[in-house]
Amino acid sequence: MQLDADLLGLPGPRRLWRRLADVVEAGTCLAIACPTAEIAQALEMAMAAQRELRGWDVTIVDLAGFLYASTVVEAAYDVLHLDRPPAGARIDERTLLEHHALGRRVVWIDATQAAPGELNRWWPFVTTVGAVSRAMPLGRRCIFVTATLDGALPGLPDGGPVARLWWWGVLRPLDVAIWVAEIGGDALDRSAAGCAVELGAFDLELVERLVGERNRYWHGDVGYLAGLLDEYWSERGHPPCVSVDGVLATAERPPPELVDAWRIGTVEWWQGRPVAHPALAACPGDQDSLAVVLWQGQLPVLLPRIERHRQRLARWLLARAEQARRRGFAEELTAEEDPLALEVGPLAWHAHQLRRAGVITQEQLRYADLLRLARNDLAHRRPVHSHRLMNLGRLAVAEPDVFSLAMQVSDRRAHTDGEKGYG
Repeated sequence: MQLDADLLGLPGPRRLWRRLADVVEAGTCLAIACPTAEIAQALEMAMAAQRELRGWDVTIVDLAGFLYASTVVEAAYDVLHLDRPPAGARIDERTLLEHHALGRRVVWIDATQAAPGELNRWWPFVTTVGAVSRAMPLGRRCIFVTATLDGALPGLPDGGPVARLWWWGVLRPLDVAIWVAEIGGDALDRSAAGCAVELGAFDLELVERLVGERNRYWHGDVGYLAGLLDEYWSERGHPPCVSVDGVLATAERPPPELVDAWRIGTVEWWQGRPVAHPALAACPGDQDSLAVVLWQGQLPVLLPRIERHRQRLARWLLARAEQARRRGFAEELTAEEDPLALEVGPLAWHAHQLRRAGVITQEQLRYADLLRLARNDLAHRRPVHSHRLMNLGRLAVAEPDVFSLAMQVSDRRAHTDGEKGYG
């Protein structure tokens, strides 16, 4: 997955970027820990575009360039294309920062590929730079911003001259929902979108894969989805399921015991607490847990949709009941009943009676049965299966024709050719 600077247009990432920009504007060196190189790259592109930075020059460099010489400060002169002091003159962090070409400059260092030993050489240098820079006028400061995948940020103590930020708790459900809407477009079913958010959560790579899945009804087939996830996790080395029970954490940074899991994307701060990746429920073959996650994604979308269809069906059946009585068929539905008080189960029962009376068609009866079965699935914490999702979509499109008063009833016998029962 390729992220770009537009990621920072989402509310959560935009808040983080503003914090980063505020630190730079205050003239303080910074280290930011990211869980993936793609996220670090998106931040780097925003920095290169000088997003929300006023009057700062920006230089993008790789950490490796600073490590070839005997000292980091010597290499910095070459990496930043600065004239070295005369032979025999002192070279240290102060003389580097006092160079006339470095005033009000941000140096973004990509350390995402650095080994721990290389970072051990880098942190003392940037700490000294941060301390020296603090004593300089703001207009003459050179700010080093280091992007790293080392979530522990060793060598950078609390309260030191280098500020620290973590990509932790940055994304929220609203951010992911907006992301899904942008990449899925108008053609994406809202139920599938809800399941992608619920299942992928903070994992934008998985979210993007689910949104682009060719099977439009993946969110109604637990077995099919388990296969997709098994393939996804195999590509990532089948990371272990993580327990966050009893772990004390804040929204600022991953706790030490979760840093490794955060680094591989299996734990994050999500909705006010640390959580394990929702899709990891399928790792041990626990399809029941996976079904619950799908149900949670479907519920906010399908339940209101079914309710709208139920209300229209109730009003329509009341009118058909009056027609049945005129034909001499005793029907318990009365015009005085409140349609909103009739649940889907009783409505489906009345639909079967009206079918026997010959006043509704088989297709209209199937419509009532389908609503009942889908509503029962949701009521029992089961995701609505793919074939019902497909039929719901088709009937929603055909609803004006299904309810057309001009539809002719050609079969007055009491029978159904669809799913039976009144659960």
